[in-house]
Amino acid sequence: MTHPLAYMLAHRPQMLVVHAQAYADLLSADAALALRQAKLKALLGIMAICMAFVAMVLTGVAFMLWGVLPKGPMGWPWVMVVAPGVSWFMTLALAWASYRTPVGHALSELKRQIYTDMAMCKELSTT
Repeated sequence: MTHPLAYMLAHRPQMLVVHAQAYADLLSADAALALRQAKLKALLGIMAICMAFVAMVLTGVAFMLWGVLPKGPMGWPWVMVVAPGVSWFMTLALAWASYRTPVGHALSELKRQIYTDMAMCKELSTT
């Protein structure tokens, strides 16, 4: 009695070619998804770093204005707190979004399919 894989290779080789093409398509889809997720995570991280730089500059400007302006009644003192505060909030939001963006395990779907095929081959060889 021959192994089912050897029998398939001898009698219906086109089925193995179709199966190999399906594996290649699955590999391509997994790689594209992982790349897309990695690009998004990197973009969010870069945006968080840029926003942190903007927040630091605005905080420095607010401190300099606080030190230079006369101590009398200011027209809009809340602006010196809100402007850097909003940018710091955006920095934290972008950093959190970057942290929470999942980067899928590359080839996880391909591994699952290989394990399924191996289990099916074992089942066929025992019968």
